[in-house]
Amino acid sequence: MKKMLGPKYERASASDKAKILFLCGCAFAIVAVSVTSLFLIFRSQKKPSLTEQVITKSRTLASFTPSFSYPYEIKDMSIPLTNYKHTRSAFAQFTLILDCPTEEAKKKMVAELPKLLDTILVVGSEFYVEDFSPPLAEKGFARFKSALRTAYAKYLGEDAPREVVLKDWFVN
Repeated sequence: MKKMLGPKYERASASDKAKILFLCGCAFAIVAVSVTSLFLIFRSQKKPSLTEQVITKSRTLASFTPSFSYPYEIKDMSIPLTNYKHTRSAFAQFTLILDCPTEEAKKKMVAELPKLLDTILVVGSEFYVEDFSPPLAEKGFARFKSALRTAYAKYLGEDAPREVVLKDWFVN
């Protein structure tokens, strides 16, 4: 240590040497705290936040798209959601894919687009943000798709979609 501080350190008084050692110790402590803080910050950034986990899980659950004979896609859908306590509101944005049983059924759905959109909003009003968040997400998506199929079956009859798929689900 003496060689690092140089010849002036050798000639310094005992109190000056103590001050120099104290200041070097403080500098070392500051560097150690800074390095530790940076390490903790970088380590915490690697873990996805709860929101990112929910989005990833939701997209995984909602993006499975089977091959359909007559798919009808409704893009850029958005439904309002609140939490159970009605203290937070959010919008779920997604693409809805309906598996039509026939080409005629698909044409009928194109003609009935306003009614399809209204049904999505009515059914969506029965759900909350928590229904699409873990641990309820899987059941929430299944209930939502089932409720849409049931609602469509009421007024489309035999032309109702056989399957409903939610694609690119995102809640903001």
